Amino acid sequence: MKKEGFPCISTTFLKPESIALGVSAPASKEAAIRLLADCMEKGGNLSNKEQYVKDVLHVRRAARRASATALQPRTPRATA
Repeated sequence: MKKEGFPCISTTFLKPESIALGVSAPASKEAAIRLLADCMEKGGNLSNKEQYVKDVLHVRRAARRASATALQPRTPRATA
């Protein structure tokens, strides 16, 4: 019976192996992504950790480039 106001907790993905307690703050965003990937791998949720890290870093870099491009001032086109 589900109690009102309590969310359903899925133990499918949340396993003790997937939790990192008592670790110091990562020195960089890449280190944080690697730490999370380690936890996901230990919990059995990744088949290829290095490819996952590579893909996440690629998406981050692409998003950063897209943001930088969108923020650049646009020059008006010359009209003839």
